[in-house]
Amino acid sequence: MRGFHDIGSDDDRFEELVHDLVAHATFPQQSSPRSRERLVRHVLFESYRLGQP
Repeated sequence: MRGFHDIGSDDDRFEELVHDLVAHATFPQQSSPRSRERLVRHVLFESYRLGQP
């Protein structure tokens, strides 16, 4: 878990995580890649305080 939270302080690793989640998570088919990315970033911030609000 500590390693997971360390991702928040490493911009490159955080962006990799966002990209992986956008690419592999299940989203409604009608959602755009941009809205998927916004959702991923929102969940990571609200749930784990990773990234920016």
